[in-house]
Amino acid sequence: MLCSFKLAIAQQYFKYNDSLRVFDQNNIELDLPWLGGLNNPQYSSIDVNQDNIDDLLIFDRYARKSLVILRNKSGQYRRDYYQEQWFPDQKYWMLSRDYNDDGKSDLFMGHNLGISLYENISQDGQLRFKQKAEVVKYQGSTTMINIYCTTTDIPVIDDVDKDGDIDILTFGVLGGKVDYYENIVSSQSKDTFEYQKSSSCWGGFKESNTTNTLELQACGNRLLNGSRHAGSTLTLFKGNTDEAWDLLVGDVSYSNLVYLENGGTNEAADMISQMVNWPNENYPVKLDVFPAAYRLDVDLDGDEDILVSYNSSTFDGRQSTWLYLYNNGHYQFQKKDFLQDISLDFGVHSSPVFFDENNDGLMDLLVAFDTYHDTSMQKTSSIALLQNIGDEQNPVLKLKTRDWQNFSKYKYKEIDLSVADINSDNQAEIIIGDYQGRIHVFNFQGDSLILAHENFMNINVNYNACPTWHDIDDDGDLDLFIGERKGKIQFYRNDIDSFRLVTPSFGNIDTKSSDSFYGYSDPAFYNYNGTSYLLVGSKSGSIFSFIINGEYVIENGNQFSDIKVGQRAAMNLGDINNDGNMELIVGNSRGGLSYYTSSHSRPNVPVSINHKFSEIKVYPNPFDTYIKVEAAFKNLILYDQYYQKVKTSKISSISTLDLNSGLYFLEIEYFDGQKQVKKLIKY
Repeated sequence: MLCSFKLAIAQQYFKYNDSLRVFDQNNIELDLPWLGGLNNPQYSSIDVNQDNIDDLLIFDRYARKSLVILRNKSGQYRRDYYQEQWFPDQKYWMLSRDYNDDGKSDLFMGHNLGISLYENISQDGQLRFKQKAEVVKYQGSTTMINIYCTTTDIPVIDDVDKDGDIDILTFGVLGGKVDYYENIVSSQSKDTFEYQKSSSCWGGFKESNTTNTLELQACGNRLLNGSRHAGSTLTLFKGNTDEAWDLLVGDVSYSNLVYLENGGTNEAADMISQMVNWPNENYPVKLDVFPAAYRLDVDLDGDEDILVSYNSSTFDGRQSTWLYLYNNGHYQFQKKDFLQDISLDFGVHSSPVFFDENNDGLMDLLVAFDTYHDTSMQKTSSIALLQNIGDEQNPVLKLKTRDWQNFSKYKYKEIDLSVADINSDNQAEIIIGDYQGRIHVFNFQGDSLILAHENFMNINVNYNACPTWHDIDDDGDLDLFIGERKGKIQFYRNDIDSFRLVTPSFGNIDTKSSDSFYGYSDPAFYNYNGTSYLLVGSKSGSIFSFIINGEYVIENGNQFSDIKVGQRAAMNLGDINNDGNMELIVGNSRGGLSYYTSSHSRPNVPVSINHKFSEIKVYPNPFDTYIKVEAAFKNLILYDQYYQKVKTSKISSISTLDLNSGLYFLEIEYFDGQKQVKKLIKY
């Protein structure tokens, strides 16, 4: 019988580590190997560590993940993984701007109803944000109205009229023309904002109904029914030597940016000409589709440069950001792979596995991923090999190939891989799960990888098979566990000559979250101090932890080791430095990798992932003087960041006046004995 119950138990705790050195195929050491990949990055400047040097805030729309890159005066980059946890969850867009002129960058973000604002309340080097406005509004004729912005667009959040405060430009409700929301707050009241709609045709242009060129001097022209506005990006920038803002416009259906020259002023913009091959005919912006431009000082020379990236799914996730540096009045093309040229980035949907590929006694790394290998623009899976060129205690990885064993020839899609000796012949097999839910087994003939069993045992889990192996019944052979798109894990017992389906829902595990039909479960087993653990990656990017006791599944915590990599977490464990502790490498939808080492053990708060409880309301978050819970529960326990109990309650409100700022965990115990934990922040 398979069943599931909950237990708190000590286990290894994994911490992000960027010390494992990696070299590319040209023997150049990568500065940011474990960045995790970039697909639809959005760029802003923010001084995270308050050293008076602007750092980089990157929000990747594809993976719904915030990244923080610290910079120094020499222009060197370092990821600040710890600070990333303090940014609010988001799925549309995020731009940092200092709305209240206090020297700290706040966050404007996409919202289903328009634009939201979070205030930066950081102190003493501790990065924190609190919600200032769920939806930013402007004063209508009789009432306050939400500032309109579709979730597909990137608006202008900037000092449009250069009067010292933050204004907003966004395409209007009918599309076609740009609305100008002017911040009219007085200079004495900069801790707040007050918007009025000052124009419904800023710049005097409108979109064409047929192409991405713009109609100029078009304010008097009527917007036709069925306006073609389906998504656009807007960026103010210095296009020439005058003082007036010019504009770059991206379109959801086109690969270029349109440059609009402002012949008017900042107070009364008037676009008088346009260029469709900005910045010049030699190196124009030409992404596959839907470019967005971001203005910031990349090289720290005092001039603002332009980064251009995808605002929707990419055809080639390895060249997601084009860099144009400003120099003597011109924007000069530099590269198509900003930050990706100094990090491991394979495309999309990376899935790693440790494997001694050349039998030298050192653990190497295989990485399954998707990219576009030919001119047909069909997505194809491949496998990269990173070979360990270090020694037993000091591993160093070198990227040898992005198409190990010419694997792309099989034309699979969205693969996941595992390595195991499934037939007990003392030879490793490579086992592949594919997009269609099938399993394929490869073995070695000499140094060549050969497809031995296509559609192995006719197993099909419908979509996105993620196989792994574990001898759960201690009979000496490996049983098969397969994650899949819906978030379940299917268990097949090894009966020597066949694999028999025991259950399509092992341990009733379900990694779906409340905002998705899919869970994309990705399982991995490991042993620590004689205990077997099961980690399960998910679509949300969280990793769930379970203890395996015979065929019993014991839930052991949500968001294992506080790891959250963005969409589609896929991981593998191995002792690459032979120190007796496991290391963890996690892939994700962005196509890169993150590396974690075991630091210490700590107890996990017991957590249920039964998602019928996912609609519980706990607010406010961040909180200040109280926490409110809306649910039928038996007991509440509040833990601090060290998992020390600080509050208990049997009523729906907890006073928190006496608590220090920081991270907390609220455990909610229900009447049926199940428990759930919510992560909260006090500012």
